[in-house]
Amino acid sequence: MLSKLYESSPVEPDSSELEKKRVDRYRNIGAFISLFSRSREVLDIGSGTGIGLIGFKDIGFKVTGLEPDGRSKSLKHHPDIDIISENIEDFLRGSGYETFNVVTMIHVLEHIYQPRKVIDGLSKLIKDEGFFMLKSLIF
Repeated sequence: MLSKLYESSPVEPDSSELEKKRVDRYRNIGAFISLFSRSREVLDIGSGTGIGLIGFKDIGFKVTGLEPDGRSKSLKHHPDIDIISENIEDFLRGSGYETFNVVTMIHVLEHIYQPRKVIDGLSKLIKDEGFFMLKSLIF
């Protein structure tokens, strides 16, 4: 059922002003994160098209995105950006995933069916001394 919701066509980098702004936003978020963490490794939960991850990569981050939406396949031109095609609930149920110094969730919480359960489970993904950055819509 969710897979149908997230089926869509890939988006090309620089294809629209929106995507350019997304890259800039992630670049700015990466600069902000750099004020608090020397680590340059990030897991972005809910990467959408994945285009924003280029902003993290541009300023030196090792980037992993987690996104069930097939549009992130457009990042095949960026093989150094790893995209895991899975939703957060299934990913947390899995085993053998790595941990990260920085985990971000940008405009994703409002799309999750059991947000408290997911937030509680995120501690498995964050290394000691790591941190979690949440940015969500406010109603």
